Amino acid sequence: MSKWLRILIGLGIAGIVCGAFLWFFGVQAFFIWETRRAARKEPAVWTTPVQLLDLSVSQAQGKKLFYFGYLFEVPWDDIDQERTKVIGTDKAIIAFRSGNVISFWSGPPNELTSNLQGDGKIDQKSLRQLLGDEAVQSDYAFKKAILNTTPAKFSLLTPRRLAIQQGMFFIMKATMLLPSAESGVFSLSTNEFKGFQYGRPQSPPKRLSVELFKSDGHVDILFGQNGSTTISQADVNRVVQSIHKVSAKEIGFDDPGWPK
Repeated sequence: MSKWLRILIGLGIAGIVCGAFLWFFGVQAFFIWETRRAARKEPAVWTTPVQLLDLSVSQAQGKKLFYFGYLFEVPWDDIDQERTKVIGTDKAIIAFRSGNVISFWSGPPNELTSNLQGDGKIDQKSLRQLLGDEAVQSDYAFKKAILNTTPAKFSLLTPRRLAIQQGMFFIMKATMLLPSAESGVFSLSTNEFKGFQYGRPQSPPKRLSVELFKSDGHVDILFGQNGSTTISQADVNRVVQSIHKVSAKEIGFDDPGWPK
């Protein structure tokens, strides 16, 4: 057998082996490489939710506020009415004379999964096949699946379909994760809501956000510390634990930002 023939046979065997590897493990190998590449650029993608342990609630004098069907308390009474404003029908920026700011958004139920369906372009059955039954039960379950996905979820032995599913979750996580999550992501719950807190108070960049989900809506709250008054976990808990859905008729007022 000539030297060139042996080389060609060797290359052919190598090609068959590589082809077989890519056929059986190509998807898994791609996501192993891609997730670790992303993690080197953004280490926060390794973060998964842990239970919030500090459940203290501020008892400081504050105010009750009403926006978009939600009543809640803030632990400060120095609201700057000139800088406080409502944007559209679902966002409020509440400014305080200390310089601190709370941004408050409300949204419809299952907004995340509805956006994925693209106004009916993907039906519910196809979405379940793509993301799994558990993840599409609610926006909370969907976000939980995203946040719990890390590069450690991927190996060559991961079934291809599961690797694709987890790969989608990971891509969403890398895209959606806020800078404040670098100091931690925390699971929390109230009498009405379940959700996540991104970041710790007093940690750079001195802001944190909270997502709260329930069956008939969801709320996003961003706390920005820009002034001399330090925002503590007890302050955040005061807002989060007090929030509940009410009708304007129940409180006898229908103007966002009540009371003035």
